[in-house]
Amino acid sequence: MKRVIKKKIIKKLQNIMAVCFCFVSLIIMGLKITHYADSNYSFFSNAAACLIMPVGAKSYICENFKYEYINGEVFKLEYSDKSELENKEKIIPTEESAAAGETNRPTADSDGQPRYSIIEKQITGNGTFYENFWVKNSTSIDINIPDLLSKRPDAVIELNKDVQVLIVHTHTSESYIDKDLGYYPADFYPRCTDPDYNVVAVGEAIKTQLENAGIKTLHDTTVHDNPTYNGAYSRTAQTIINNLQNHPSLKVVLDIHRDSIGNDESGRVKPTFTYNGKKAAQVMIISGCDEGGSWYFPEWEYNLRLALRIQQMGEKMYPGLMRPLNFSVSEYNMSITRNSLLLEVGSDVNTFDEAVYSGELLGKVLSEVLLDLTE
Repeated sequence: MKRVIKKKIIKKLQNIMAVCFCFVSLIIMGLKITHYADSNYSFFSNAAACLIMPVGAKSYICENFKYEYINGEVFKLEYSDKSELENKEKIIPTEESAAAGETNRPTADSDGQPRYSIIEKQITGNGTFYENFWVKNSTSIDINIPDLLSKRPDAVIELNKDVQVLIVHTHTSESYIDKDLGYYPADFYPRCTDPDYNVVAVGEAIKTQLENAGIKTLHDTTVHDNPTYNGAYSRTAQTIINNLQNHPSLKVVLDIHRDSIGNDESGRVKPTFTYNGKKAAQVMIISGCDEGGSWYFPEWEYNLRLALRIQQMGEKMYPGLMRPLNFSVSEYNMSITRNSLLLEVGSDVNTFDEAVYSGELLGKVLSEVLLDLTE
């Protein structure tokens, strides 16, 4: 009997020591728990650390990170970052959301939640103005806009033949608010994995217009930011490379995103313009370069040639559609092949309908530009 009791005591001591070891490990690695919401905990693995998430808790704060439970999933984000919603890294999905029948579509439910102000405006007048459009050059490189516009992009578009354009989404789950409330609900989370309600739908609207013009387009809807946000660009790079290998006829690569501008304190920015009495989200082109030579990106000018033509045509066809073109020290997979661009369609404050409408208009602009590059 004494031996049995002794074994049970030893077993309990071992369990206690295991829990203590986990807490000590967290403290050593800088993950000091400072707030709990419940006395029951779920354990998740996060890299080399042991993460303890309170069951039923919506969020809790560690020394340098904040963890949030949203729509049945646990997310890690930099707590010091003002743009918290754009820096979430999903840790692990749970089965509770499916059991509760939660929808994956983002909705703006304002009941009992704080409201943040929205600054709705047409973003323009920033950078260098040429003819009918603006270019914001945040690099130390002097660019000659008329000279670059006179140079043909390195692409010969073949109509009604093999795939010419590839559309991808690095942050595939980026989405939009579902309705215009005049304010931004604090509990709204602008990401979802349903392609009918995220940035994939914008890509599909672009593809439709390109194909209507006879420009065959491949829309790769691979999800790159789920189940983890970190490393999305590396995964997208592999998707692009695979498609280039499988479709050597590809001439243009477009990575379509949704922007996030402003913050809760100063207000969230909604970039809009109106065409034919209908409100649409503004579009920003990002064309990158390598100032210091740390990336292998010697052919960035070919991307900028195409970007400038799209910018010019966009403002010609739909004045106000284009935010200033952002020429910056950035790579974002644009070094993989010529004629690669990143485009931000609207922000998380734009409605889904506004963004899809802009995708339609942008698709028509792209069609005009690429039709001018046929033989």
